[in-house]
Amino acid sequence: MCGIVATTGPCDVYGLLPKGVKRLKYRRCDSASIALQDGEGCVHRWRVPGKTPRLEALPDTNLSGLFGVAHTR
Repeated sequence: MCGIVATTGPCDVYGLLPKGVKRLKYRRCDSASIALQDGEGCVHRWRVPGKTPRLEALPDTNLSGLFGVAHTR
């Protein structure tokens, strides 16, 4: 099963998305992705194989956005 979480706010929303995906409690996912829109309107997307905790450990340390969507598959 898939799960989708989205959020928006006046400050950085990246920290909320992995937590939201974890709360869906889908244990049989084989990949997850996250997309963030920054303050300039650019959308940045990352995909990771495996379980959702890997979303919290993405290698790029400059992850931030005012709008975001996370998805498990």
